[in-house]
Amino acid sequence: MPRDFTCMSDTPLWLQISVPAFTLVGGFVLGRVTKVLDRRQERRDVQASRRPKFELTHLTGSGYRLQNVGDAAATDIRVDSGKYPRERLMRLPDDPFDLAQDQPVDFIMSTGINLPKPAALLVRCAELPEGVHVAVP
Repeated sequence: MPRDFTCMSDTPLWLQISVPAFTLVGGFVLGRVTKVLDRRQERRDVQASRRPKFELTHLTGSGYRLQNVGDAAATDIRVDSGKYPRERLMRLPDDPFDLAQDQPVDFIMSTGINLPKPAALLVRCAELPEGVHVAVP
């Protein structure tokens, strides 16, 4: 009499062995894919947290330096001087301009008796569309 290789059930032995094996392999592959996707999401989160940051320093006389001190480049920068006439900001590149990380741009802010310097400049860029107020020293 031939022997039936079943383990206490009506399921064939080959199926009893292959189902756990496929489950184990599938779980391993799924785990690897999940880890790769998690790493990609972490990289995206780090890149999204990088932002430009602007600093304005007084050089000498009417000279000022606007510098991107953030950890990302700034593109399509526009400087809004509020009530202060834009034509009084000389040598500032035409809007829009770009600044790489740690890249400065020097310009002259002419003032006069009837035209004091503004308290702050509003700097907008593609990465900060709402803009950021940068204090004028």
